[in-house]
Amino acid sequence: MKNTTRRLTKGLLIATTAVAMGGAATYVLASPHAGMEGKGCHSMQGHGSSHGQKPETMDQRMAEHQNRLKEALQLTPAQESAWAQFIATMKPGSQGMGAVDRNEWSQLSTPERMEKMQALHNDRQARMNERLEAVKRFYAVLTPEQQK
Repeated sequence: MKNTTRRLTKGLLIATTAVAMGGAATYVLASPHAGMEGKGCHSMQGHGSSHGQKPETMDQRMAEHQNRLKEALQLTPAQESAWAQFIATMKPGSQGMGAVDRNEWSQLSTPERMEKMQALHNDRQARMNERLEAVKRFYAVLTPEQQK
């Protein structure tokens, strides 16, 4: 009788856990960005900036980083045009998500939201490929010492 009770209790515990996990998964899929309010860079508010930084602060930090990199590379005058092209390509574009309209997304079905997320992913992937090509072009004009 004890073994039967243990098996029943164990089975009930497993079934309850499975139902709870299934319910949580359904909630997440049915609710766009559920529980993500105010969660840093993954929140849908302020998605245009990195980790909640103001765009002016990000631009300033990027300019400082570019200046340090340029000084470290000790570019020759012949490499200046390649540097300018590289910097122009690496600039953050306006292709980002920008402000996401929660109401618009909440009106979409789960497949529609997933299609929209897939399109955003494809856009980001295309931008990453552009940047990779820019790095390769810039590396081609650098000396082996500069590449280090």
